[in-house]
Amino acid sequence: MSAAKKPAGPKTSQPDDSLPSPVAFNQQMSEILDRLRPLMKDYVEKRTGGDTAAKNWDPLNLQPAIQNFWQATLRNPTGLIDMQVEYWQNMTLLWQDMGKKFMGEETLDLMTPEKGDRRFRDPLWNQNIAFDMLKQSYLLTSHWVQKAVHNVEGLNHKERAKVDFYTRQFLDAMAPSNFAVTNPEVIRETLNSKGQNLLKGLENLVEDLERGDGELAIRKTNY
Repeated sequence: MSAAKKPAGPKTSQPDDSLPSPVAFNQQMSEILDRLRPLMKDYVEKRTGGDTAAKNWDPLNLQPAIQNFWQATLRNPTGLIDMQVEYWQNMTLLWQDMGKKFMGEETLDLMTPEKGDRRFRDPLWNQNIAFDMLKQSYLLTSHWVQKAVHNVEGLNHKERAKVDFYTRQFLDAMAPSNFAVTNPEVIRETLNSKGQNLLKGLENLVEDLERGDGELAIRKTNY
């Protein structure tokens, strides 16, 4: 008579080497931040002398142009109201288009990037509804803001050029492609590299600050 088989014990789960280690990631991040903190502290102190209230935070003298822009805008509030109504109408159309896409219908994009704009070249900006909404709402808002600057009356050429230039810089900085959590390329690379791309980017920032003794000394390459 054969011996009875012993019941199999519970299976023990083996660690998945393909997954990132939270402990190792946190350790790397802590080490980088420990190097970054004193550099950022020195950076601020060099520019404020320890007295932030005494420093001029408008070195480009932009504030007078901005004030004149708003004064000129308020002298013609009807134009601003008309533009705002148009903006919300277009935003409503965009939401309706996104609803149609969610239901599987094909619609034409309300806003598309200008030719040569490489910020939205990843296919997910068009294929994924959430990224598509981010892209088009950003482009719509950017267009509205720049149109408001161009159409305002009462600014001289120099003031208009200054406000227009720095408005475009601000809008470019706020593009969803510039933020890790709203950029599909960064999200994909973060998953593929188990977060090492983020750590590497922060490490490069620290090295550039260390090389410049608190100033941002970006390395140059021939490629």
